[in-house]
Amino acid sequence: MAAPPPSPLAPVDLTDPAQVTGVMEIAARIGEILIFSGSSNSDARAQVYLAAASYGLHYCHVDIVMNTITIHTNIGTGAKRQPLTVVRSARKWTINFTKLSAVDRLIRSIHTGFTPPSVAEQALDDIEAMKSPRTIFTELLGWATMGGAFSVMLGGNVFVAMMSFFVAFAIIGVIIAMETMRIPPFYHNIVGGFMAVVPAAVVYNIASSLGIAFSPSQVIGMGIIVLVAGLTLVQSIIDGITRAPVTSTARFFEALLSTAA
Repeated sequence: MAAPPPSPLAPVDLTDPAQVTGVMEIAARIGEILIFSGSSNSDARAQVYLAAASYGLHYCHVDIVMNTITIHTNIGTGAKRQPLTVVRSARKWTINFTKLSAVDRLIRSIHTGFTPPSVAEQALDDIEAMKSPRTIFTELLGWATMGGAFSVMLGGNVFVAMMSFFVAFAIIGVIIAMETMRIPPFYHNIVGGFMAVVPAAVVYNIASSLGIAFSPSQVIGMGIIVLVAGLTLVQSIIDGITRAPVTSTARFFEALLSTAA
């Protein structure tokens, strides 16, 4: 067997199961953050392997299916050969690109040799504990502004834009509240769909009785855009292109079910 390529870090003791498992756990936690920040399976797999290889663990198998990360390797030789496997099921969390930036810096630091395993574990603890730099109210304003702007793109006037602004604000506010109660996303979109359609229908009836022109489709279309599973769909397509068909199919079905709601 050829010697492994030189590692920028002093490698861990590859005969010690505790040290090797610790490195595999670090790599799996990095993959977890990447997956739920929108990275494709192929990109996450490459970064997981890079983190492990940077600590000297060059000969390991990394597999990611949907949100399950599996890392396998063997240590020792001959009769003392011992298989080690780490499986991590990535939990769902709110997308936070601050965490993505922080884990990118951590990966670069690991690869260049400045971060030993103990420091990397602490850094990952700090990254996972990070709060969003924006308040919930700021996020609601951002979604509401996007909703209002999109209704204008559909041909809406100032009144439609203002209505879309408040409807989008209410939809996202209710979805955030439902997330805290751990209600599945399928029901988020059902409730959000009603919240987009009912106000538009009520205002349309009132406007018709007053002889005022009002197109409810502009508000409803805004609601679809706010609720559509855009990131999941993009991940699904990228996973399909990069030869991860199982994950691609699962994410496509998730996006389809969410949008159908």
